[in-house]
Amino acid sequence: ALLIAGHDSVGSTLTWLTWLLALHPEEKAKVLAEVDAMAPAFFDAPTPEDLMQLPRLRDAISETLRLFPQPPMLLRRALERDVLPRAAGRDGVVQEAAVKVKRGRDFFISVWNLHRSPLFWRAPERFQPGRWAHPTPPPLVHRYNQGRGPTEPKWKGYQPDAAALHPNEINTDFTYLPFGAGPRKCLGYRFAFFQMAILSAIVMHRFDFELLGHHDPLSPWTSPVGAQSGSTFHTKHGLKVRVKKRR
Repeated sequence: ALLIAGHDSVGSTLTWLTWLLALHPEEKAKVLAEVDAMAPAFFDAPTPEDLMQLPRLRDAISETLRLFPQPPMLLRRALERDVLPRAAGRDGVVQEAAVKVKRGRDFFISVWNLHRSPLFWRAPERFQPGRWAHPTPPPLVHRYNQGRGPTEPKWKGYQPDAAALHPNEINTDFTYLPFGAGPRKCLGYRFAFFQMAILSAIVMHRFDFELLGHHDPLSPWTSPVGAQSGSTFHTKHGLKVRVKKRR
């Protein structure tokens, strides 16, 4: 468990980050300018305070985790009987009856579908790190809450928090769960994010990566990397790149 949590998820995320930035040179240029401005002091003894000075890098990692959550699915067990709020389909139509959950029932939470749902995100399939700088557009929040009674819980949407290291389940009202949520949330999520930011900053400052082959940013499955899901969501054929030294 420690090997998977500490290495596989971080490695998979950094692989997809490299893939996405290589396919979006305008976003990569923004991240590189930010990282280069912080070097070399940031690399000598980086601190969480230093990381807060790299918002574009943090947003790029957060957006990578939205598109490729690690893990893509969570398993939970109901300790007591419960009733879930009425859900909505992709068309926005709210189901007629709430779902009753029996005690001891296991159920899956598809983080992949949650992170890519058009109910919660504009252009959900696209890599847009800049989305984290702005709250959820009010029309999207209003659309989701339509058809719900006055006593039913309403979705609040995402509200940026300048003091937060990255978006989380609280400021997105549980529509962004890259590390889970609640008492079973990943214990090392801060360390994992800090690790991803430091490694990516150091590597990107020194090297540039050019993808080999034709890649579709909307479809990793049909791209040379391929994609497969397990305990993490990772490439099927590996990430083949041409490495160029920057410094």
